[in-house]
Amino acid sequence: HKKEQKLNFTASVEEWETYFDKDKWLKIIFNLISNALKFTGEGGTVNVRLTKKQEEDKDSIQLEVEDNGIGIAPEKLERIFDRFYQTNDSNTRDQEGTGIGLALVKELVELLGGKISVSSKIEEGTRFEILMPVLDGVPQTISEETIEEKVVLKTPVLVKPPMLATIKKADRNSQKLDLLIIEDNQELRSYIRDCIDLEKYNITEAADGEEGIKKAQATIPDLIISDVMMPKKDGFQVTETIRENIITSHIPLVLLTAKSSLENRLQGLKRGADAYLTKPFSPHELALRINKLIEIRQSLQSRYQNGTPLKDNKSTKKEDVFIRKVKAYILENIEEVNLNGEMIGKNFNISRMHLYRKLKALTNESASEIVKKIRLQKAMELLQDEDNDFNISEVTYKCGFSSISYFSKTFKDTFGKPPSEVKR
Repeated sequence: HKKEQKLNFTASVEEWETYFDKDKWLKIIFNLISNALKFTGEGGTVNVRLTKKQEEDKDSIQLEVEDNGIGIAPEKLERIFDRFYQTNDSNTRDQEGTGIGLALVKELVELLGGKISVSSKIEEGTRFEILMPVLDGVPQTISEETIEEKVVLKTPVLVKPPMLATIKKADRNSQKLDLLIIEDNQELRSYIRDCIDLEKYNITEAADGEEGIKKAQATIPDLIISDVMMPKKDGFQVTETIRENIITSHIPLVLLTAKSSLENRLQGLKRGADAYLTKPFSPHELALRINKLIEIRQSLQSRYQNGTPLKDNKSTKKEDVFIRKVKAYILENIEEVNLNGEMIGKNFNISRMHLYRKLKALTNESASEIVKKIRLQKAMELLQDEDNDFNISEVTYKCGFSSISYFSKTFKDTFGKPPSEVKR
Protein backbone atom coordinates (compact mmCIF):
# COMPACT_ATOMS: atom_id res chain seq x y z
CA HIS A 1 0.00 0.00 0.00
CA LYS A 2 2.84 2.40 0.92
CA LYS A 3 4.67 1.77 -2.38
CA GLU A 4 1.41 1.54 -4.40
CA GLN A 5 2.36 -1.91 -5.65
CA LYS A 6 -0.01 -4.49 -7.14
CA LEU A 7 0.00 -8.00 -5.68
CA ASN A 8 -1.96 -10.40 -7.92
CA PHE A 9 -2.94 -13.99 -7.15
CA THR A 10 -4.26 -16.59 -9.61
CA ALA A 11 -4.84 -20.34 -9.34
CA SER A 12 -5.54 -23.09 -11.89
CA VAL A 13 -8.33 -24.60 -9.77
CA GLU A 14 -10.75 -23.09 -7.28
CA GLU A 15 -10.53 -25.86 -4.70
CA TRP A 16 -8.10 -28.72 -4.10
CA GLU A 17 -7.98 -30.85 -0.98
CA THR A 18 -4.56 -32.34 -0.38
CA TYR A 19 -1.86 -33.09 2.18
CA PHE A 20 0.89 -30.53 2.71
CA ASP A 21 3.12 -29.10 5.43
CA LYS A 22 1.34 -25.88 6.33
CA ASP A 23 4.13 -24.35 8.44
CA LYS A 24 6.83 -24.83 5.80
CA TRP A 25 4.59 -23.63 2.96
CA LEU A 26 3.79 -20.43 4.84
CA LYS A 27 7.49 -19.73 5.35
CA ILE A 28 8.23 -20.39 1.65
CA ILE A 29 5.40 -18.19 0.37
CA PHE A 30 6.02 -15.38 2.86
CA ASN A 31 9.74 -15.16 2.07
CA LEU A 32 9.29 -15.27 -1.72
CA ILE A 33 6.58 -12.58 -1.74
CA SER A 34 8.48 -10.47 0.79
CA ASN A 35 11.63 -10.67 -1.34
CA ALA A 36 9.72 -9.78 -4.53
CA LEU A 37 8.07 -6.73 -2.95
CA LYS A 38 11.38 -5.60 -1.48
CA PHE A 39 13.12 -5.50 -4.88
CA THR A 40 10.16 -4.05 -6.78
CA GLY A 41 9.85 -0.27 -6.96
CA GLU A 42 6.88 2.00 -6.45
CA GLY A 43 3.90 1.15 -8.65
CA GLY A 44 5.42 -2.25 -9.51
CA THR A 45 3.63 -5.59 -9.78
CA VAL A 46 4.15 -8.98 -8.14
CA ASN A 47 2.25 -11.98 -9.53
CA VAL A 48 1.72 -15.14 -7.48
CA ARG A 49 0.40 -18.23 -9.29
CA LEU A 50 -0.56 -21.67 -7.98
CA THR A 51 -1.04 -24.47 -10.48
CA LYS A 52 -2.06 -28.12 -10.10
CA LYS A 53 0.34 -30.13 -12.27
CA GLN A 54 0.79 -33.78 -13.14
CA GLU A 55 4.22 -35.28 -13.62
CA GLU A 56 4.76 -39.01 -14.11
CA ASP A 57 1.17 -39.71 -13.01
CA LYS A 58 1.75 -37.87 -9.74
CA ASP A 59 0.22 -34.59 -8.64
CA SER A 60 2.54 -31.69 -7.97
CA ILE A 61 2.03 -28.12 -6.74
CA GLN A 62 3.62 -25.42 -8.87
CA LEU A 63 4.19 -22.05 -7.21
CA GLU A 64 5.41 -19.06 -9.23
CA VAL A 65 6.34 -15.65 -7.80
CA GLU A 66 7.18 -13.11 -10.48
CA ASP A 67 7.98 -9.40 -10.18
CA ASN A 68 8.85 -6.56 -12.56
CA GLY A 69 11.52 -5.14 -10.25
CA ILE A 70 15.23 -4.38 -10.64
CA GLY A 71 16.27 -7.88 -11.72
CA ILE A 72 19.50 -9.75 -10.98
CA ALA A 73 22.63 -9.96 -13.13
CA PRO A 74 23.29 -13.46 -14.59
CA GLU A 75 26.64 -13.84 -12.81
CA LYS A 76 24.95 -13.19 -9.45
CA LEU A 77 21.95 -15.49 -9.88
CA GLU A 78 23.76 -18.61 -8.69
CA ARG A 79 24.61 -16.97 -5.35
CA ILE A 80 21.24 -15.55 -4.33
CA PHE A 81 20.43 -18.61 -2.23
CA ASP A 82 23.54 -18.02 -0.11
CA ARG A 83 22.81 -16.70 3.36
CA PHE A 84 23.32 -12.92 3.72
CA TYR A 85 24.38 -12.48 0.08
CA GLN A 86 24.22 -8.88 -1.18
CA THR A 87 23.72 -8.25 -4.90
CA ASN A 88 24.80 -4.65 -4.25
CA ASP A 89 28.25 -4.42 -2.66
CA SER A 90 28.21 -0.76 -1.57
CA ASN A 91 27.95 -0.01 2.14
CA THR A 92 24.92 2.25 1.65
CA ARG A 93 22.95 0.14 -0.83
CA ASP A 94 19.42 1.22 -1.74
CA GLN A 95 17.98 -2.28 -1.32
CA GLU A 96 18.54 -4.82 1.41
CA GLY A 97 20.28 -8.09 0.76
CA THR A 98 18.44 -11.38 0.57
CA GLY A 99 19.29 -12.04 4.21
CA ILE A 100 18.42 -15.58 5.26
CA GLY A 101 15.07 -15.62 3.41
CA LEU A 102 15.97 -17.22 0.07
CA ALA A 103 18.45 -19.59 1.72
CA LEU A 104 15.65 -20.73 4.02
CA VAL A 105 13.25 -21.16 1.09
CA LYS A 106 15.70 -23.39 -0.77
CA GLU A 107 16.34 -25.52 2.31
CA LEU A 108 12.61 -25.97 2.99
CA VAL A 109 11.79 -26.81 -0.64
CA GLU A 110 14.50 -29.47 -0.77
CA LEU A 111 13.44 -30.81 2.63
CA LEU A 112 9.95 -31.39 1.19
CA GLY A 113 11.39 -33.11 -1.90
CA GLY A 114 10.75 -30.22 -4.25
CA LYS A 115 12.78 -28.16 -6.72
CA ILE A 116 13.29 -24.40 -6.99
CA SER A 117 14.54 -22.41 -9.97
CA VAL A 118 15.03 -18.73 -10.72
CA SER A 119 15.29 -16.62 -13.87
CA SER A 120 15.87 -12.88 -14.12
CA LYS A 121 16.63 -9.98 -16.44
CA ILE A 122 18.11 -6.66 -15.34
CA GLU A 123 15.45 -3.90 -15.14
CA GLU A 124 12.73 -6.40 -16.23
CA GLY A 125 12.22 -8.50 -13.14
CA THR A 126 12.72 -11.90 -11.53
CA ARG A 127 10.71 -15.13 -11.52
CA PHE A 128 10.95 -17.93 -8.94
CA GLU A 129 9.35 -21.29 -9.64
CA ILE A 130 8.82 -24.10 -7.15
CA LEU A 131 7.61 -27.59 -8.05
CA MET A 132 6.56 -29.56 -4.99
CA PRO A 133 5.35 -33.19 -4.96
CA VAL A 134 1.99 -33.75 -3.27
CA LEU A 135 2.25 -35.99 -0.21
CA ASP A 136 0.47 -39.36 -0.55
CA GLY A 137 -0.58 -39.21 3.10
CA VAL A 138 0.55 -38.06 6.46
CA PRO A 139 4.15 -39.17 7.15
CA GLN A 140 4.48 -41.14 10.40
CA THR A 141 7.09 -38.71 11.69
CA ILE A 142 4.71 -35.74 11.39
CA SER A 143 1.43 -35.56 13.26
CA GLU A 144 -1.78 -35.32 11.25
CA GLU A 145 -2.72 -32.18 13.18
CA THR A 146 0.39 -30.39 11.89
CA ILE A 147 0.16 -31.32 8.26
CA GLU A 148 -3.39 -32.04 7.10
CA GLU A 149 -5.10 -28.95 5.79
CA LYS A 150 -7.90 -28.35 3.33
CA VAL A 151 -6.70 -25.87 0.73
CA VAL A 152 -9.27 -23.53 -0.76
CA LEU A 153 -7.68 -21.64 -3.64
CA LYS A 154 -10.06 -18.80 -4.35
CA THR A 155 -9.14 -15.46 -5.87
CA PRO A 156 -9.27 -12.91 -3.03
CA VAL A 157 -11.46 -9.83 -3.26
CA LEU A 158 -9.40 -6.63 -3.52
CA VAL A 159 -10.07 -4.44 -0.52
CA LYS A 160 -8.66 -1.09 0.50
CA PRO A 161 -5.95 -1.64 3.16
CA PRO A 162 -7.07 -0.38 6.59
CA MET A 163 -5.33 2.53 8.23
CA LEU A 164 -2.58 1.39 10.57
CA ALA A 165 -3.73 1.49 14.16
CA THR A 166 -1.67 3.48 16.62
CA ILE A 167 0.32 1.03 18.68
CA LYS A 168 0.60 1.96 22.32
CA LYS A 169 4.18 1.59 23.46
CA ALA A 170 4.51 -1.13 26.09
CA ASP A 171 5.91 -0.19 29.43
CA ARG A 172 9.62 -0.87 29.35
CA ASN A 173 11.11 -2.87 32.18
CA SER A 174 13.46 -0.49 33.95
CA GLN A 175 15.42 -3.41 35.42
CA LYS A 176 16.45 -4.57 31.95
CA LEU A 177 19.25 -3.13 29.83
CA ASP A 178 18.31 -1.32 26.60
CA LEU A 179 19.68 -2.74 23.36
CA LEU A 180 19.39 -1.11 19.91
CA ILE A 181 19.47 -3.23 16.73
CA ILE A 182 20.26 -1.26 13.54
CA GLU A 183 19.70 -3.54 10.53
CA ASP A 184 17.86 -2.89 7.26
CA ASN A 185 16.81 -6.52 6.79
CA GLN A 186 13.69 -7.14 8.88
CA GLU A 187 14.27 -10.87 8.82
CA LEU A 188 17.78 -10.52 10.19
CA ARG A 189 16.55 -8.13 12.89
CA SER A 190 14.18 -10.89 13.99
CA TYR A 191 17.05 -13.40 13.90
CA ILE A 192 19.24 -11.15 16.09
CA ARG A 193 16.31 -10.63 18.47
CA ASP A 194 15.99 -14.43 18.75
CA CYS A 195 19.69 -14.62 19.74
CA ILE A 196 19.15 -12.25 22.67
CA ASP A 197 17.81 -13.04 26.14
CA LEU A 198 14.64 -10.93 26.27
CA GLU A 199 14.48 -11.36 30.04
CA LYS A 200 17.63 -9.23 30.29
CA TYR A 201 17.12 -6.67 27.51
CA ASN A 202 14.56 -4.23 26.15
CA ILE A 203 14.94 -4.20 22.35
CA THR A 204 14.60 -1.17 20.06
CA GLU A 205 14.96 -1.58 16.29
CA ALA A 206 15.99 0.75 13.45
CA ALA A 207 15.73 -0.06 9.72
CA ASP A 208 18.68 2.02 8.48
CA GLY A 209 21.74 3.89 9.74
CA GLU A 210 20.11 7.31 9.80
CA GLU A 211 17.16 6.09 11.86
CA GLY A 212 19.56 4.18 14.11
CA ILE A 213 21.58 7.30 14.92
CA LYS A 214 18.40 9.22 15.81
CA LYS A 215 17.16 6.41 18.06
CA ALA A 216 20.57 6.03 19.72
CA GLN A 217 20.67 9.76 20.53
CA ALA A 218 17.07 9.75 21.77
CA THR A 219 17.18 6.62 23.96
CA ILE A 220 20.91 6.27 24.90
CA PRO A 221 20.85 2.45 24.84
CA ASP A 222 23.21 0.25 26.86
CA LEU A 223 24.51 -1.48 23.72
CA ILE A 224 24.16 -1.16 19.93
CA ILE A 225 24.29 -3.93 17.32
CA SER A 226 24.62 -2.50 13.79
CA ASP A 227 24.94 -3.90 10.29
CA VAL A 228 27.63 -2.36 8.09
CA MET A 229 25.88 -2.28 4.71
CA MET A 230 22.70 -0.18 5.06
CA PRO A 231 20.83 2.59 3.20
CA LYS A 232 21.31 6.28 4.05
CA LYS A 233 24.11 5.77 6.62
CA ASP A 234 26.33 2.69 6.72
CA GLY A 235 27.61 1.03 9.90
CA PHE A 236 30.95 2.85 9.76
CA GLN A 237 29.16 6.22 9.63
CA VAL A 238 26.91 5.13 12.50
CA THR A 239 29.98 4.19 14.57
CA GLU A 240 31.72 7.52 13.88
CA THR A 241 28.61 9.54 14.77
CA ILE A 242 28.03 7.56 17.97
CA ARG A 243 31.66 8.02 19.08
CA GLU A 244 31.82 11.74 18.23
CA ASN A 245 28.71 12.70 20.25
CA ILE A 246 29.40 13.06 23.98
CA ILE A 247 25.97 11.73 24.96
CA THR A 248 26.49 8.44 23.05
CA SER A 249 30.29 8.06 22.97
CA HIS A 250 30.32 5.52 25.84
CA ILE A 251 27.89 3.01 24.26
CA PRO A 252 29.42 -0.40 23.39
CA LEU A 253 28.91 -1.14 19.69
CA VAL A 254 28.99 -4.44 17.75
CA LEU A 255 29.30 -4.30 13.94
CA LEU A 256 27.91 -7.10 11.73
CA THR A 257 29.02 -7.61 8.14
CA ALA A 258 29.14 -10.14 5.32
CA LYS A 259 32.57 -8.73 4.36
CA SER A 260 35.15 -10.78 6.24
CA SER A 261 38.35 -9.15 4.95
CA LEU A 262 40.94 -7.89 7.44
CA GLU A 263 40.70 -4.42 5.87
CA ASN A 264 36.98 -4.18 6.66
CA ARG A 265 37.43 -5.42 10.23
CA LEU A 266 40.21 -2.91 10.85
CA GLN A 267 38.11 -0.12 9.35
CA GLY A 268 35.30 -0.87 11.80
CA LEU A 269 37.59 -1.12 14.81
CA LYS A 270 39.48 2.07 13.88
CA ARG A 271 36.23 4.01 13.83
CA GLY A 272 35.40 2.89 17.35
CA ALA A 273 33.52 -0.42 17.13
CA ASP A 274 34.06 -2.63 20.20
CA ALA A 275 33.48 -5.93 18.37
CA TYR A 276 33.18 -7.10 14.78
CA LEU A 277 31.19 -10.21 13.77
CA THR A 278 31.14 -11.75 10.30
CA LYS A 279 27.87 -13.10 8.90
CA PRO A 280 26.74 -15.78 9.24
CA PHE A 281 27.45 -15.71 12.95
CA SER A 282 26.59 -18.12 15.74
CA PRO A 283 23.88 -17.01 18.21
CA HIS A 284 26.20 -18.17 21.01
CA GLU A 285 29.02 -15.99 19.66
CA LEU A 286 26.76 -12.92 19.54
CA ALA A 287 25.42 -13.57 23.05
CA LEU A 288 28.97 -14.05 24.36
CA ARG A 289 30.18 -10.78 22.77
CA ILE A 290 27.23 -8.90 24.27
CA ASN A 291 27.85 -10.36 27.74
CA LYS A 292 31.56 -9.51 27.60
CA LEU A 293 30.91 -5.91 26.54
CA ILE A 294 28.36 -5.48 29.33
CA GLU A 295 30.91 -6.91 31.80
CA ILE A 296 33.50 -4.37 30.59
CA ARG A 297 30.99 -1.57 31.06
CA GLN A 298 30.22 -2.77 34.59
CA SER A 299 33.95 -2.75 35.43
CA LEU A 300 34.04 0.81 34.06
CA GLN A 301 31.21 1.73 36.45
CA SER A 302 33.19 0.27 39.34
CA ARG A 303 36.25 2.36 38.38
CA TYR A 304 34.30 5.61 38.28
CA GLN A 305 32.43 4.82 41.50
CA ASN A 306 35.75 4.27 43.25
CA GLY A 307 37.21 7.39 41.64
CA THR A 308 40.12 5.55 40.01
CA PRO A 309 40.04 6.07 36.20
CA LEU A 310 42.90 4.28 34.45
CA LYS A 311 45.68 6.43 33.06
CA ASP A 312 46.42 6.58 29.33
CA ASN A 313 43.52 4.29 28.42
CA LYS A 314 42.61 5.40 24.89
CA SER A 315 39.32 3.49 24.77
CA THR A 316 37.94 5.38 27.80
CA LYS A 317 39.87 8.66 27.48
CA LYS A 318 36.82 10.67 26.39
CA GLU A 319 34.72 9.25 29.24
CA ASP A 320 37.48 9.86 31.80
CA VAL A 321 37.66 13.50 30.72
CA PHE A 322 33.87 13.86 30.88
CA ILE A 323 33.62 12.39 34.40
CA ARG A 324 36.48 14.63 35.60
CA LYS A 325 34.74 17.70 34.15
CA VAL A 326 31.43 16.78 35.80
CA LYS A 327 33.09 16.30 39.19
CA ALA A 328 35.08 19.54 38.80
CA TYR A 329 31.89 21.46 37.98
CA ILE A 330 30.14 20.02 41.04
CA LEU A 331 33.06 21.02 43.29
CA GLU A 332 33.12 24.52 41.81
CA ASN A 333 29.41 24.93 42.61
CA ILE A 334 29.24 22.80 45.75
CA GLU A 335 27.75 25.59 47.89
CA GLU A 336 24.80 25.87 45.50
CA VAL A 337 21.87 24.21 47.31
CA ASN A 338 19.90 23.69 44.08
CA LEU A 339 22.76 22.00 42.21
CA ASN A 340 21.03 19.21 40.24
CA GLY A 341 21.04 17.28 36.96
CA GLU A 342 19.33 20.06 35.05
CA MET A 343 21.89 22.67 36.13
CA ILE A 344 24.82 20.35 35.36
CA GLY A 345 23.30 19.36 31.99
CA LYS A 346 22.94 22.99 30.93
CA ASN A 347 26.63 23.56 31.59
CA PHE A 348 27.50 20.69 29.21
CA ASN A 349 24.69 21.43 26.70
CA ILE A 350 23.04 18.09 27.54
CA SER A 351 19.42 17.59 28.54
CA ARG A 352 18.71 16.40 32.07
CA MET A 353 17.48 13.02 30.76
CA HIS A 354 20.51 12.48 28.49
CA LEU A 355 22.85 13.40 31.34
CA TYR A 356 21.03 10.95 33.63
CA ARG A 357 21.40 8.10 31.11
CA LYS A 358 25.03 8.93 30.38
CA LEU A 359 26.00 9.03 34.07
CA LYS A 360 23.92 5.94 34.87
CA ALA A 361 25.73 4.03 32.12
CA LEU A 362 29.20 5.16 33.24
CA THR A 363 28.80 5.16 37.03
CA ASN A 364 25.48 3.40 37.73
CA GLU A 365 24.59 6.56 39.67
CA SER A 366 22.30 9.49 38.89
CA ALA A 367 23.47 13.11 38.88
CA SER A 368 21.84 13.73 42.29
CA GLU A 369 23.57 10.66 43.76
CA ILE A 370 26.96 11.86 42.45
CA VAL A 371 26.34 15.38 43.78
CA LYS A 372 25.44 14.00 47.22
CA LYS A 373 28.51 11.72 47.27
CA ILE A 374 30.85 14.62 46.38
CA ARG A 375 29.18 16.90 48.97
CA LEU A 376 29.76 14.27 51.67
CA GLN A 377 33.37 13.60 50.60
CA LYS A 378 34.07 17.35 50.70
CA ALA A 379 32.43 17.58 54.13
CA MET A 380 34.66 14.77 55.41
CA GLU A 381 37.76 16.59 54.09
CA LEU A 382 36.75 19.86 55.80
CA LEU A 383 36.01 18.13 59.11
CA GLN A 384 39.33 16.27 59.06
CA ASP A 385 41.36 19.36 58.08
CA GLU A 386 43.14 20.53 61.21
CA ASP A 387 44.15 23.82 59.56
CA ASN A 388 40.58 25.18 59.51
CA ASP A 389 38.23 25.96 62.30
CA PHE A 390 34.87 25.36 60.58
CA ASN A 391 32.09 24.22 62.88
CA ILE A 392 29.39 21.67 61.84
CA SER A 393 26.93 24.30 60.62
CA GLU A 394 29.60 26.04 58.50
CA VAL A 395 30.62 22.73 56.90
CA THR A 396 26.93 21.99 56.25
CA TYR A 397 26.38 25.16 54.24
CA LYS A 398 29.82 25.15 52.58
CA CYS A 399 28.95 21.72 51.12
CA GLY A 400 25.51 22.79 49.85
CA PHE A 401 23.29 21.11 52.49
CA SER A 402 20.34 23.27 53.51
CA SER A 403 19.61 21.43 56.78
CA ILE A 404 22.07 20.56 59.58
CA SER A 405 19.90 17.67 60.77
CA TYR A 406 19.65 16.18 57.26
CA PHE A 407 23.41 16.61 56.76
CA SER A 408 24.20 14.90 60.08
CA LYS A 409 21.87 11.97 59.38
CA THR A 410 23.17 11.48 55.79
CA PHE A 411 26.78 11.77 56.95
CA LYS A 412 26.27 9.14 59.66
CA ASP A 413 24.45 6.79 57.25
CA THR A 414 27.38 7.06 54.82
CA PHE A 415 30.42 7.00 57.12
CA GLY A 416 29.03 5.19 60.18
CA LYS A 417 29.63 8.07 62.61
CA PRO A 418 28.24 11.61 63.05
CA PRO A 419 30.12 14.75 61.89
CA SER A 420 30.66 15.84 65.49
CA GLU A 421 32.70 12.70 66.21
CA VAL A 422 34.94 13.33 63.17
CA LYS A 423 35.39 16.96 64.19
CA ARG A 424 36.51 15.97 67.71
